[in-house]
Amino acid sequence: MLFCSISMIAQAKKVYCEIVGDGNFKGDKVKIEVVFDDSDNTVSQEQAKRIKDEKKQFKTMLEALNYLAKSGWELEQTYAIPETAGMNRGCVFHYVLSMKVSD
Repeated sequence: MLFCSISMIAQAKKVYCEIVGDGNFKGDKVKIEVVFDDSDNTVSQEQAKRIKDEKKQFKTMLEALNYLAKSGWELEQTYAIPETAGMNRGCVFHYVLSMKVSD
């Protein structure tokens, strides 16, 4: 007799958020925003609500990154887009993060 066993493995999917930092080259005037997925993703909605409820404002990109890392987010990619106009030319920095969630 042949016995077969089939196991179902829960597929984990990733959800993403982005930290966007916009400021001058010296770094003394930086605006940091955390952008979460707008879909019906519970994890993203909970994180966005927590940051809003705590009135959390980040002074640096690393502060925002460390805050989200403590909640289980992992850094996927970083990139910068240079600004081409204005006196205080700088860059807009983007940190893309992900978190594994089960279906």
